Amino acid sequence: MEALIFLAAFALPKHFTTFRAAAFEIYHYEAGSDEGYVQRPTSNVQCPMSNVLFSKLDCQTYHAQCQRVVLRRWTLDIGLWTFLSCYTRVLSYMAKHGKLQIALEYALARAILSGLGVLPRRLAIAVGLSIGRVAYLLPGNLRRTGRRNLEIAFPEMPERDRKRLLRGCFLSLGRLLGEFSQLPHATPEKLRKLIEYDEVGLSHLREAERNKRGVIFLTGHLGVWELHSFGWSALEYPLSFLVRPLDNPRIEEMIENVRTRFGNRAIDKQSAARQSLHVLREGGTLGILSDLNTQTREGVFVPFFGKLACTTAGIATLALKTDAVVIPTCAVWDKRRKRYFFHGDPPVELVRTGDHNKDIEVNTARFAAAVERMVRLYPDQWLWIHKRWKTRPPGEPDVYQ
Repeated sequence: MEALIFLAAFALPKHFTTFRAAAFEIYHYEAGSDEGYVQRPTSNVQCPMSNVLFSKLDCQTYHAQCQRVVLRRWTLDIGLWTFLSCYTRVLSYMAKHGKLQIALEYALARAILSGLGVLPRRLAIAVGLSIGRVAYLLPGNLRRTGRRNLEIAFPEMPERDRKRLLRGCFLSLGRLLGEFSQLPHATPEKLRKLIEYDEVGLSHLREAERNKRGVIFLTGHLGVWELHSFGWSALEYPLSFLVRPLDNPRIEEMIENVRTRFGNRAIDKQSAARQSLHVLREGGTLGILSDLNTQTREGVFVPFFGKLACTTAGIATLALKTDAVVIPTCAVWDKRRKRYFFHGDPPVELVRTGDHNKDIEVNTARFAAAVERMVRLYPDQWLWIHKRWKTRPPGEPDVYQ
């Protein structure tokens, strides 16, 4: 969901409160107790009009690290021997999770979703698609990451085709933004007209239900993933899903209220083991987004589009412990049908060798291959702007430098 909010606010400054010094430099006067609260200066400069020594302060670093600092004096040297001094208090919103920053981010997210939510569905999606088009045209890290990922995944593909896929990624995010804004007042009747099931995947799911086996929906940030679990809970039955809570608790609460409207249950990834095991052992359904970069302490390196990617080992651990049925699935926009298609593949058969570590690695690789297959089917709807290959095996360079 963070990607959607960021997409809508893409043209805004990265931080609401970060100084952007262009024609001048900003200096911080060290005075008494202030010194203990700020980052040590990287260089000193002499004030041309006095003997006061000023210290150059990197504002971006300051913004990220300081929580509550009283600055005695700021001086802006604009090269005209003119100095502007002021006294100010930098409030706690300058911190990463300060109260005012949380409130501002929440107000922005709520305004975007509420503004789109009052529009008719088609118009909301049209606006979302327009936001995606604009975001694609703007330069920045997202486009650079997307281009690099597509070079890794499709090295032989012509550049024009990779650009088409990257543009499709932004459009897909815009569509998801517009669609998500409509979910607070969506009804099962409306959703039934928008969604079509894949009979192949559905038949395997029904078989697991009859056998009272737990089911893992193996999915990713492909298509309209928010609608996937939401639509299932509205048209079938509630399920549980793993999430990493957003950094902003107010936005997290707002988003979770939508996701759980028809009874779904969100499980925090940081403390998911016991609850997830319980869900699966009771014959429940658990949705897991498995296509994000993972730290080495939580994952294993397996091939993804021909290049090793650190991938969560938790899914294999859960499946092996509970003998759950692992069904690769995603929800994508079908242009021909003009509907959302809930794609489902046959279950991924678990491999058991008797070597626990090997079983984790082998089955994780099989799950990653299943996700890759779905991405290859719908390559213009995957989240290419995520640094999927960021974590590298020891000794390997950063692929995004």
